[in-house]
Amino acid sequence: MNNYKKIIAQINRLLSSSLEQEFVEYEEVLNETNALLEMLQQMDTPARLGDFQEYQQLQYNYRQLITQIKNEKQSTMKHIQKLNQSQRSTVMTYLQQEEGPSLIDMDL
Repeated sequence: MNNYKKIIAQINRLLSSSLEQEFVEYEEVLNETNALLEMLQQMDTPARLGDFQEYQQLQYNYRQLITQIKNEKQSTMKHIQKLNQSQRSTVMTYLQQEEGPSLIDMDL
């Protein structure tokens, strides 16, 4: 039981510290968290686990991290969409034509 709580506390520290950082290596954090969770699965689950404050904190921190990852993904996707739209400029249109006009009309 004591080891169970220690591992939960370790996961909480990992998740909390990653939530406080501006730039996070999400894959690394998730891999470490999953490794610790696998250790927990190999142990006997204590009775009334859901009542442990540490366990509730772990659930909250994990949800926060997943939300942070989703927000980062949405931001990245929006940025990619903007980049894709900017490629439809006059210059890109000119470059994509087979014969190409003799004069490039640039929007500056």
